[in-house]
Amino acid sequence: MSAEILRVHPDEPQPDRIDYIVSCLRKGDVVALPTDTFYGLAVDPVNLHAVEQIYKIKTRQKHKPLSLLISGLAQAYTLARDTDPLLDKLADRFWPGPLTVIVRAGTKLPLRSTANTGNVALRVPDAAIPRAVVERFGLPSRPLQPICRERRSVPTQPACATRLGTAFR
Repeated sequence: MSAEILRVHPDEPQPDRIDYIVSCLRKGDVVALPTDTFYGLAVDPVNLHAVEQIYKIKTRQKHKPLSLLISGLAQAYTLARDTDPLLDKLADRFWPGPLTVIVRAGTKLPLRSTANTGNVALRVPDAAIPRAVVERFGLPSRPLQPICRERRSVPTQPACATRLGTAFR
């Protein structure tokens, strides 16, 4: 498998390129995106084959859940259940931004997307590219897109592309 590099303006993402990224996600592809902190991997969280690819690429243990990027608090409420009023306060203060909130997952996500924990980690990105992708991916056809932070920092586009390109050799 080879990686394709698509140049997208970091502050003003081009709509046609965002559409292309979303079409790749909807096909079940794994996509690398810059986030608030560094590059991460994204897939459609209801496509279980795509979710499995994240675990395979990262050699991530199956019991470790994935973080999900969402477009905002309203989407958090569609994906969560039994939320605490503190969620509103945290979201108002820290979203968009690097705060990840762990909540009980609702019924819109497959249990496998939560690593069979029943919990989901949600974050609203502050970077323009993943925010545009999440918004375009949107409701109601898909709830959101998960992104998996690379624990061993992948700070650059070439490094992320290399990781994706060599994952299946």
